[in-house]
Parts: sequence; structure tokens; C-alpha cells
Amino acid sequence: MINCIFYSYICTHILVFTQHFFLISKFISMRVTIITVCYNRAFTIEKAIQSVLTQNYSNIEYVIVDGNSTDGTKAIIETYGDRINQYISEPDQGMYDAINKGFRLATGDVIGLMHSDDEFYDEDAVSK
Repeated sequence: MINCIFYSYICTHILVFTQHFFLISKFISMRVTIITVCYNRAFTIEKAIQSVLTQNYSNIEYVIVDGNSTDGTKAIIETYGDRINQYISEPDQGMYDAINKGFRLATGDVIGLMHSDDEFYDEDAVSK
């Protein structure tokens, strides 16, 4: 009888642990899309890009939507081309139009915006 109770206790705890493990695994593997929209932000865009690319969360999709900048912004963005998942540079109808373009490109479970003159406070910001 004691063995049966002990066995039942162990099986119940293993089941609970397994359920929690799968819930946590699903949360950890969530894809996070960060969208940056910009227009003529050559002086600030690089810090924003670096801030996203240095995050220690492993499942980040980075989308940049540029409004066809003419001040060198595009050249800066293109130096990071192999690390940016989606990048478009074309005329738009303003910031909100550009944000909507970014939303249409995003494939993440969670979507965040990083303005072109902002940066994360540390490399753990997304993982927290």
C-alpha cells in the first residue's frame, strides 16, 4: 500500500513538472518581433539597431521600415543587413503608415516598437 501511494505521489509530481516544463518551454521559445521605423535618422539609428542586436534573447525578429531616407540612414542600416530579418526602404505616408507596414511584415508572437532614437536599457530587456 505504501509503495502504491509513493508511486502515485511520484507520478503526480512528474506529470505536474512535465506540464510546467512545456508551458515554460513554449514561453521561452516565443518569437519577439521588434519594429523600428525611421526617416532621416542617420545620427541615431545605429544606437537603436545595436541595442536590439545585442539583446541576449535568442528568438528576436528585427524589422526596420525606412521612409526612403536621404541623409545616409539607409547606408547605416545596410551595414547590418545580414542581422536584420526584414528591411524595406520606400516612401510612406508618415510614421503610422510605416508602423503598419512593420506590423504586416512581423511574424512574432509578441511585437514591440523601438523608435529610431531610443535604445534598450540593457541586453536583458527583452528576456525579462
